[in-house]
Amino acid sequence: MRLGMLTPLSNTVLEPMMAALAADLPGTSVHFGRFRVTEIALSETALGQFSLARMTEAAELLGHARVDAIAWNGTSAAWLGFARDEALCAAIQSTTGIPSTTSVLAFRDLFRATGARRIAPFLEREFGLPVYVSIAATLWGSLALLGKDARGLAAWGSMFAISPASGRHAR
Repeated sequence: MRLGMLTPLSNTVLEPMMAALAADLPGTSVHFGRFRVTEIALSETALGQFSLARMTEAAELLGHARVDAIAWNGTSAAWLGFARDEALCAAIQSTTGIPSTTSVLAFRDLFRATGARRIAPFLEREFGLPVYVSIAATLWGSLALLGKDARGLAAWGSMFAISPASGRHAR
């Protein structure tokens, strides 16, 4: 299984973390596509960095790695809204023919699957409360998109014991 991850140029955490997670999924490789993001703000220029055209172009290039799924591994929809990420996924799939998801849509599906209404930054093992981090949630969402079992990653958190089908809703 080949997973494609879109990320801003400056993200230095995603690749090593995703490589560590994917190491526990035999037969899985993760491939990365980047695009320019130099400012996080609500200005027209800053928001333009996340245009569908720019992100779809990056996804199209990533698609040449023959990935099975493409995920936008960023959280811009936290301020742009679910509809924005749903439109991005539709544009990526329309352009590349490859199914797509995003960090924020994966979080939404995880919350629906678990009935979570609030999240707290407590340690899962210490307090027994689920901890969802965007990189892991995006991997969970990518596996869900492909109908793959994530239980082999249970050591990375309880989210990987959740059936992907239980959180999926038509987009």
